Amino acid sequence: MPSIEHEQVVEMMIGGLGLEALSLDGQRVVMEAPADMFLTEADVSANEVNAGGVPADWVTIDGNATDRVIRHYRK
Repeated sequence: MPSIEHEQVVEMMIGGLGLEALSLDGQRVVMEAPADMFLTEADVSANEVNAGGVPADWVTIDGNATDRVIRHYRK
Protein backbone atom coordinates (compact mmCIF):
# COMPACT_ATOMS: atom_id res chain seq x y z
CA MET A 1 0.00 0.00 0.00
CA PRO A 2 1.50 3.35 -1.02
CA SER A 3 2.29 5.88 1.68
CA ILE A 4 0.29 9.06 2.21
CA GLU A 5 3.28 11.02 0.89
CA HIS A 6 3.30 8.96 -2.29
CA GLU A 7 -0.38 9.62 -2.85
CA GLN A 8 0.17 13.36 -2.33
CA VAL A 9 2.88 13.40 -4.98
CA VAL A 10 0.65 11.44 -7.38
CA GLU A 11 -2.16 13.97 -6.87
CA MET A 12 0.22 16.87 -7.52
CA MET A 13 1.44 15.27 -10.72
CA ILE A 14 -2.07 14.46 -11.95
CA GLY A 15 -2.92 18.14 -11.57
CA GLY A 16 0.08 19.01 -13.70
CA LEU A 17 3.26 20.71 -12.62
CA GLY A 18 3.40 23.14 -15.52
CA LEU A 19 6.33 21.27 -17.03
CA GLU A 20 4.68 20.40 -20.33
CA ALA A 21 6.18 23.42 -22.11
CA LEU A 22 9.73 22.56 -21.02
CA SER A 23 12.13 20.35 -22.91
CA LEU A 24 12.91 16.95 -21.39
CA ASP A 25 16.22 18.32 -20.08
CA GLY A 26 14.39 21.30 -18.60
CA GLN A 27 11.91 18.99 -16.88
CA ARG A 28 14.78 16.98 -15.40
CA VAL A 29 16.41 20.12 -14.01
CA VAL A 30 13.16 21.19 -12.33
CA MET A 31 12.37 17.74 -10.94
CA GLU A 32 15.91 17.02 -9.70
CA ALA A 33 16.54 20.42 -8.08
CA PRO A 34 14.82 19.48 -4.77
CA ALA A 35 17.03 16.39 -4.46
CA ASP A 36 19.72 18.55 -2.84
CA MET A 37 17.38 19.07 0.12
CA PHE A 38 17.76 15.43 1.12
CA LEU A 39 21.01 14.34 2.72
CA THR A 40 22.57 11.03 1.81
CA GLU A 41 23.24 8.76 4.77
CA ALA A 42 26.92 8.24 5.61
CA ASP A 43 26.78 4.55 4.65
CA VAL A 44 25.41 5.24 1.14
CA SER A 45 27.75 5.62 -1.85
CA ALA A 46 26.58 6.76 -5.29
CA ASN A 47 28.81 6.71 -8.35
CA GLU A 48 27.97 7.88 -11.85
CA VAL A 49 28.54 5.05 -14.33
CA ASN A 50 28.03 4.33 -18.02
CA ALA A 51 25.47 1.58 -18.55
CA GLY A 52 25.98 0.67 -22.18
CA GLY A 53 26.01 4.28 -23.33
CA VAL A 54 23.35 5.44 -20.87
CA PRO A 55 24.35 7.54 -17.86
CA ALA A 56 23.36 5.82 -14.62
CA ASP A 57 24.02 5.83 -10.89
CA TRP A 58 25.48 2.83 -9.09
CA VAL A 59 24.30 3.09 -5.49
CA THR A 60 25.61 0.89 -2.68
CA ILE A 61 25.00 0.74 1.05
CA ASP A 62 27.82 -0.38 3.34
CA GLY A 63 27.25 -3.85 4.72
CA ASN A 64 24.52 -4.85 2.25
CA ALA A 65 24.67 -7.84 -0.07
CA THR A 66 26.72 -7.31 -3.22
CA ASP A 67 25.48 -10.38 -5.10
CA ARG A 68 22.08 -8.83 -5.94
CA VAL A 69 20.95 -5.62 -7.62
CA ILE A 70 17.80 -3.57 -8.04
CA ARG A 71 17.33 -2.01 -11.45
CA HIS A 72 15.25 1.10 -11.90
CA TYR A 73 14.47 2.39 -15.37
CA ARG A 74 12.96 5.72 -16.30
CA LYS A 75 12.22 7.45 -19.55
